[in-house]
Amino acid sequence: MSEVRSLLDREARRMSASQGAMETMLRRGHQRARRTRVMTIVFALTLAAGSLAGVLAAFSGGRSVKPGAGGWAGIWPQTTLRDAEAAQSRADAGDPAYAWELDAKTVLRRFALEQLGWKGFTILEITDGNGSDAPGYNNESDLTNPDASGPFRFMTIGCDAPGPGVTCPSATVTIVRLLRPDRTGIWSVTKVEDQGTASGAYPTASPTASVMDGVREELMSGCFSEQEARELIASSLTSIGVTGWEIRTDGPLAYPTGEEDAVRNHIAAGCFVYSGSGRGPNGPTFYISGMDT
Repeated sequence: MSEVRSLLDREARRMSASQGAMETMLRRGHQRARRTRVMTIVFALTLAAGSLAGVLAAFSGGRSVKPGAGGWAGIWPQTTLRDAEAAQSRADAGDPAYAWELDAKTVLRRFALEQLGWKGFTILEITDGNGSDAPGYNNESDLTNPDASGPFRFMTIGCDAPGPGVTCPSATVTIVRLLRPDRTGIWSVTKVEDQGTASGAYPTASPTASVMDGVREELMSGCFSEQEARELIASSLTSIGVTGWEIRTDGPLAYPTGEEDAVRNHIAAGCFVYSGSGRGPNGPTFYISGMDT
């Protein structure tokens, strides 16, 4: 009898729990870091290792978010089908306590502020260099169709005004209209991945960031072949003691805002450019792009 009672007590506690739950070279790099241009860079992120599957450990002050039960895919704002249907009904009636769930960007922002504990919020622009979404990612422009329903996967950061010298918390967040695939349906967060920090995209005073900013400018100042670009990056990283890295050519094209034409023209001339950084399974990854990649 005591075992049954203990089991019931545990279940009661579970059911009552809250459900809302990244000497010339350095000088050039430092000069560039002082500039105020916002960088639109893809994959230039220093992401902390670890993807979230299952329970999401929230950032400072945020509550934990648990996956939905009974086959329901949403993890926030509602974690059960029953609660989502109730929220949908209230949104249909125009209840302001739920109507905000009809707007995807508001859902993303409130999730970041309320659940991740961020102080700011920005959706990063992720493109393949040709104006299209990079494979596996979406951009804010994908939300312009009022009947868009997803799923959409956004790279988000916890800063309102990202720029040089700024390091921001980051996460990849997937949202979808689970109940109705049109403008009348509420949005749900269904997945959160790659929770870490974005710093490579927003130059800091770190030696690696400064050196790679110098590499970017060096490659734009002349016409380097793929091999020459690889050798420049290798010698630059070695000079500051960075180890365990790899250089790849399969990353999306990245460039500072306002420099897209210059970068494209440079590539069209047969030259290679530095297009961002990321973190692979074996350590930091640095990407270069050219006509043959």
